[in-house]
Amino acid sequence: MNGVSGAYAHIRKCIYVSCNLGPLMSLLYADWAVDTASRTLRRDWAVAIEGDSIVDAGSKSEIISKYPSYEKFGGRRCVMIPALFNSHTHLPMVLLRSAAEQQPMAEWFEKSVNPRERLLDESLVKLGAKVAAAEFALNGVGGVFDMYFHEDKVVEGAEEVGIRGIFSYGMIDYGNKEKADTELKETLNFYRFIQGRRSPLAKMAVAPHALYTCSPDILKRVGSLSLELDSPVNLHLAERPDEIELVRGTFGIKLSSFAAYLKELNLLGPRLVLAHCTNLSLEDMSIFGRAGAFAALNPTSNLRLGNGLPPANRAKLAKLEFGVGTDGACSNDDSNLLSEAKMLLVSSMVSEGPRLDLWDAVSALTLPTGRFFVRDIGLSRGCLADIAIFEMGLGSNPSGSILGNLTYSTDGVRARHLTVGGKHIVVDGKLVNCEKERLFDEYEQATRKIEDMVDDPD
Repeated sequence: MNGVSGAYAHIRKCIYVSCNLGPLMSLLYADWAVDTASRTLRRDWAVAIEGDSIVDAGSKSEIISKYPSYEKFGGRRCVMIPALFNSHTHLPMVLLRSAAEQQPMAEWFEKSVNPRERLLDESLVKLGAKVAAAEFALNGVGGVFDMYFHEDKVVEGAEEVGIRGIFSYGMIDYGNKEKADTELKETLNFYRFIQGRRSPLAKMAVAPHALYTCSPDILKRVGSLSLELDSPVNLHLAERPDEIELVRGTFGIKLSSFAAYLKELNLLGPRLVLAHCTNLSLEDMSIFGRAGAFAALNPTSNLRLGNGLPPANRAKLAKLEFGVGTDGACSNDDSNLLSEAKMLLVSSMVSEGPRLDLWDAVSALTLPTGRFFVRDIGLSRGCLADIAIFEMGLGSNPSGSILGNLTYSTDGVRARHLTVGGKHIVVDGKLVNCEKERLFDEYEQATRKIEDMVDDPD
């Protein structure tokens, strides 16, 4: 019996029974270990976990002999890697999956998104967030950077699954001063909500939606609020090729460059998290790189909506740190972050600038957790115990490149185990904290209801 299989029932019964039993202690092992922090591939590796940290790491035989009483998780043909991190998403949009056809972004937003999003109340948003979090967990994703509305319910849905996240309420004012005041108040309320939960898995960001939906006034206030709350700023930027024209048409502002505009608004700096960047110039990317900003690239979504290739090569050339996101399920439909790495790599072959290598891709999938949660990420002593174990099966080649299997042969690898903050979220390919079939039934009922209401609004 696989070591993971034998432990599953015990974990379901025991691991969350009491918070007074001391730190959780377990041992993870695999045939291969992909340590993105050191860009090292190791054979027969194991880590010992106490609480939320790796307390020891080494050869499988050594660690198993040193910690004989620890619960063991692993198996044949398995690959251990720091848990994946989705650097840009909108969890509840899983409720809008498969709603969009072959539409450019403006038409997609008007015809596919708006008619459905206006139907989403708090309970539906929470359900959507929980479904998406469960899907991501089953794909080895331990954390997300999310933006949506009813964001407190997004947090609750994600927490019920057990993944971590940076959560942000998306603000839009279109130059309406009263609306701007309301949006900033909502953000402050959300900050208090996060503070009140005191969860190590949930942080918040201040999130002006985009430059063409947010006025200079609210953007200036966002900069001050971010400093006051010590939080990142989450912003869609240069996603659409017509974004400069949209800003001019909405606010009468003629931008010389995105970087110059954000500097003028006092937003340029290491707190800045820029989603998409598809149509960002190399000069702007270099300025953002020097300022210590972070880019969240979304390969499938950008191509799906006709916005362009992900600018990973330019980001590498500009020394702009970047991660990878799925975006929302209405512009991607998929929840497999490894597939995004594949898209990133194949598009890199036809893009200008230095091509990515496999380590660039897997690092972009894993290391952002450390940036946003201020912890060492890797598979050595002292690192955060956010770890995924993937099993290679048919559709993979265990004798080939391990990084190649993870990034190119995505049909052949499946997440068998996920640990977040030392707690086991997925064991033997099954969710620990919720029943998948029951959750899917609720999801199906909700999406049927949404589609029925869209088809018959009366």
